[in-house]
Amino acid sequence: MKNNEKLGVRMRATIQMIADQAGVSRGTVDRVINNRPNVKPEVRQRILKVMQEFNYTPNKAARALAFNKNSRKIGVILPRWSGFFKSEVSKGIMDATKELRDYGIEVLIVECKTEMPDECIAKISELEERGISGLCLCAKNHITLREKIEELANKGIPTITYNSDIRDSKRLCFVGQDVVRSGRIAAEIMTKCIRKDSSILVVVGNMEFSAHRQRVDGFCRRMEERQFDLSRVSIVESYNEYAITFKEVALALKENRNLKGIYMANESVPGCVEAIQRAGMSQHIHVICHDISESTKQFLADGSVDFAIEQDIYWQGYRPLMLLRNVIMDQKYPSKSLEYTRVNIINAENMYQ
Repeated sequence: MKNNEKLGVRMRATIQMIADQAGVSRGTVDRVINNRPNVKPEVRQRILKVMQEFNYTPNKAARALAFNKNSRKIGVILPRWSGFFKSEVSKGIMDATKELRDYGIEVLIVECKTEMPDECIAKISELEERGISGLCLCAKNHITLREKIEELANKGIPTITYNSDIRDSKRLCFVGQDVVRSGRIAAEIMTKCIRKDSSILVVVGNMEFSAHRQRVDGFCRRMEERQFDLSRVSIVESYNEYAITFKEVALALKENRNLKGIYMANESVPGCVEAIQRAGMSQHIHVICHDISESTKQFLADGSVDFAIEQDIYWQGYRPLMLLRNVIMDQKYPSKSLEYTRVNIINAENMYQ
């Protein structure tokens, strides 16, 4: 017989019942229910366990009214993005923001001007001062950020990472592409396009970003499994800059006449295509990239790009906010630590499906 059942009649658990069973005050239970700070982690877990045993679910309508009276805030850190990536993730954030207003949850968005961890930490601290109850974060996997996420967790402020994960941290969940798998998929396609004695150029954004590094690792691992000599694979960083991408691709084409494949593991595809066109190599180079921007659609249509691998950037903006809503409103935590978006392989024939 459950604790909240007597004489065959199910009784609705109350905060006082949970407090008595957990050996804490009503105020402590209330702080846990509303995900407020100043509760020791072991006490928080004990209360959550009792709530589960009692099948306790806070009244959502009453909770929504309470939240509207005392608005909660979720912070979002946007990296130094531009173009397609920024517009797509922003659409997801904006749609989630509209839905969260009904729950009295305000979304605070700050944008980093650099990729330096110190700036990101300063932005997080700024959001802390503004009273956030949760954080959506896309940033480099750096020790200072891992420490900051742990600091937030100890204060009862959960973090969900998106697009680029920060593993070995106390983040609740990561929402984004399985970047290792996407890199392996790109390699599998590349092996079907070029000979084993060909050279390959990999253009990545910034290897300090976990997502960028893991994508390249997945690509190289699969190429090696397919018996391709990795000494023929060159890797350059372009920091998602058009000019740097153009320069690096043009240089590689000039110096290596055996170059037959380019894997664009970043977003600066136009710089790559222009370099190939100016070199008069459009009919000789196979290009594989990620994501379906308007320019990429055109490149697929005219044959400048062979394949694009999609990662659903919109969902990466939308989903983390909704997961944090579940935590803040209902104490419903993500069921898994990695929530991967779908992976689609796009070519000229299926890009408009």
